[in-house]
Amino acid sequence: AKEIKEAADEFIYHEHVRALIFDFSNVDFMDSSGIGVIMGRYKQIIFLGGKVAVARVKPQVDRIFRISGLYKILDKYDSVESALKSM
Repeated sequence: AKEIKEAADEFIYHEHVRALIFDFSNVDFMDSSGIGVIMGRYKQIIFLGGKVAVARVKPQVDRIFRISGLYKILDKYDSVESALKSM
């Protein structure tokens, strides 16, 4: 989680990111550290007036997102392409 957080923060800052899509196609496990990474980047992007979404979420991660309430603030898409179109 630490490596992803640092890489995302640097990218958001240097590239002036206003829309962020997390692609979860290769993620089979999510814990509170991962949720913290998403929430931190969400706060950054929203503060800048942007949007954050998740795409290609596997069932086991989807369950964690539902339980944690992340879908109350993040939109979920079947593909990165559909998320891009909505932003």
